[in-house]
Amino acid sequence: MVSNRTSQQARQLMRQNPALRYQQALDQIRLRPADTDTQLGLCEALGITDVDSFDPRPGWESNERDSHFHFPLGYTHAEGARVPLTLDIGERSIGGSGPHGCIQGITGSGKSLLLAGMVLGAAILYSPAKVNFMLMDFHGDYTFGGFEKLPHVVANLTDLNSSREGARSAIGIVDAEIQRRLDIIDEHNVPSVSKYRQRRAENPASYPPCPELFLVIDDFHDYMARNRDDLRLLSQITMVGRAVGIHLIASAQRIDRPLIGAVAAHFEFGISFRTSTASQSREVLKSNAAAELPLGRGSALLRQAHRSDLIAFNGADIHAPVPGRARSSDRRQREALTDRIAQFPGLSSIGDE
Repeated sequence: MVSNRTSQQARQLMRQNPALRYQQALDQIRLRPADTDTQLGLCEALGITDVDSFDPRPGWESNERDSHFHFPLGYTHAEGARVPLTLDIGERSIGGSGPHGCIQGITGSGKSLLLAGMVLGAAILYSPAKVNFMLMDFHGDYTFGGFEKLPHVVANLTDLNSSREGARSAIGIVDAEIQRRLDIIDEHNVPSVSKYRQRRAENPASYPPCPELFLVIDDFHDYMARNRDDLRLLSQITMVGRAVGIHLIASAQRIDRPLIGAVAAHFEFGISFRTSTASQSREVLKSNAAAELPLGRGSALLRQAHRSDLIAFNGADIHAPVPGRARSSDRRQREALTDRIAQFPGLSSIGDE
């Protein structure tokens, strides 16, 4: 249903541009970035009012037994109100967006901040017994720096541009982990890790934790351009990941489908910040819209394979001041939340039975 306010805005836009049809004008209104001076912080998006006393364990417990994985993205706008937005990277059969996806955007658009916020937000919502991360950054440690403190992170590999051995080590770990998980589901006579999780909920003593593993790679384009031999394993991950509980989230300034081949065919969600060209926007969104997004406020568009529409949102600001402190405070949400979650160690089962 279209509200009166949105309809009036669309008709005003049609008067300004007579070539526009009503539905086209509505689409442009809905995809406009938020007109706001400040972004919503991750704490505000998750309802955390006091970082120092925040205890994630009740939430971890309540989220432990299902196979939904709601990653905080930021917020949408509805009638002037900011509404928190999450992306469920769970099975489409239970209402999720699917296990694999990509993020793109030019320098300064907010792409790496969103990626870091997704990892940190998921660590706040889910225990290390349900969610693990392997983080890979091809250039430096800007995106994931400090996240090795999180009990969910089994590896935080940075500056892989100058360390081919580190990349090979990570790929070797994932390769071995795929086989280990195939052995687990075979041993327990279940078709997938999600079914294994259901059995574990009924009988935890007989079913050790087998957390979902999210392989999150920043500067994915450069990584693939210089490590073509790894394409085979990444293709395998996207093909069998649904069954074994391994996900790929790839982030780059642009998603180059010819470069990454079969991997791209398995992306079931895509997020695009500002792109350099309309054709780059179409690679992820099947729309030119990302080429017109502004810079500086984390404005992005989300496309999901099971939906025909795009969702406009603004990424959460992980560098916002901690709630309750002056905006001039040096303490920022990223560091404060990371340090807080690090105080609650949990079980990571990568490589262990």
